[in-house]
Amino acid sequence: MRRGLTIKDVEDGTKIRSKYLQALEEDDFESIPGATFVKGFMRTYAEFLDLDADSFVYEYRSAYENQPDPHQIRPLNARPRSNSGRRSSNHVVVGIVALIAIVVLLWLGSSLGWGRGEEPAEITADTVTEEMEGAAGETTDTSLGEIQPETTAPETQTSLEQGAAPTDSSGEATAAAETTSTLPAAGGAVQVVAQADGGRCWLLARDGSAEGEILYSGTLEEGEEVTFSSEQAVWMNVGSPAALSVSVNGAAIEVPEPYGNFLLTAGGIERTS
Repeated sequence: MRRGLTIKDVEDGTKIRSKYLQALEEDDFESIPGATFVKGFMRTYAEFLDLDADSFVYEYRSAYENQPDPHQIRPLNARPRSNSGRRSSNHVVVGIVALIAIVVLLWLGSSLGWGRGEEPAEITADTVTEEMEGAAGETTDTSLGEIQPETTAPETQTSLEQGAAPTDSSGEATAAAETTSTLPAAGGAVQVVAQADGGRCWLLARDGSAEGEILYSGTLEEGEEVTFSSEQAVWMNVGSPAALSVSVNGAAIEVPEPYGNFLLTAGGIERTS
């Protein structure tokens, strides 16, 4: 003040912000970030005013440096940060995962017809896999025959390409042979009509082989019908043969139990697995 200077003049000359200069004037050292800055600002300020900077710094050290640094003093009422927020967040995540699991189970139950009076024996791990693949639109081959129980009866094969119908012990032709005996000789284009007339049935159809283009993939509801064709043959994976009626080029054929993979040609049907 004796030199006729303002805080703004000193700020311009020392490049120290005015709020820190004002804090030095008022001995408000807590407003300055640390003792090192206090002494540095004090020395620069004193030298700018042609005062004895060492005396000011010495006086500050004597009065304050043996005292706790106000920036390091911890309030008495300060408490460690609680982990309750993190635990609450974890509880929320667990709750969301549990809710998703419940929704998936309910969806599976609805898709498989649980609680609709259907036979429980039809709801197997294989059926669940088929339903999930059909709903997701996957194009992978569902090979149910690979995980059949060991007690499953040996697979039967209806080979109509040889032109001979299988017979039982009495020499009479079986019903399957009578059903398909009207099919023409093997070879040529194939048009297949499949209808679920005995309940819901999973069906996957491919052109030519198990690696061919997908012609149909999904679950046929009871009464639903689907038609597809191929230049040579149609490969099918059938989840419930008893519930499915199939005709090839207008001639009805029987899809034998149990579920599995079949190859349909103009000459008939053949189990592949």
